[in-house]
Amino acid sequence: MSTHLNKSSTNYIYCYTCIIKRALFSITGKLSDLLQSEQLNYAAAATCIEATKITLVNLRTESEWQLIWDTAVQLAESNDVTVSTISTSRQRRVPFLLSHSVIEETTGGRADINQYRTSVYYATIDSLLGELNSRFSETNISLLQSLHCLVPSSPSFLHVPSLLPFLNHYDINVVYHS
Repeated sequence: MSTHLNKSSTNYIYCYTCIIKRALFSITGKLSDLLQSEQLNYAAAATCIEATKITLVNLRTESEWQLIWDTAVQLAESNDVTVSTISTSRQRRVPFLLSHSVIEETTGGRADINQYRTSVYYATIDSLLGELNSRFSETNISLLQSLHCLVPSSPSFLHVPSLLPFLNHYDINVVYHS
């Protein structure tokens, strides 16, 4: 086990993914802790879910990726790990329609550094956002906020206007006079 870990830590992709995971888990970890707490404040949870989604979307930029990349390169260099390219599973060849032409630049490929950004960084963020969006849709968030009004210690306890998303979702008609 330790031999495998030692070999992995001398691989650049390992350093790179560790930096990405540290950055992303520092954001999603707070949400995870909040959702697992014994005394869950539904309104705070809904706010934290939305904030986490927004933060992840904001990380999906080239400038944020460049910060991650630079940190990973520094980590690799400080540990004598060579910054390497992502190896492809097969050798790319010239498309058939271009086989009798003179080709002056690469076709069908991307620069190696772009592969790190699109195949690892963006893909990881997209996966996290996909999971958050499937579990916490806008409807689920509004229901979560409404549930907070059913907690007796809540300042908005039984506040009917705040309960409307919950009541409407379950087709409960309430006569309300403001």
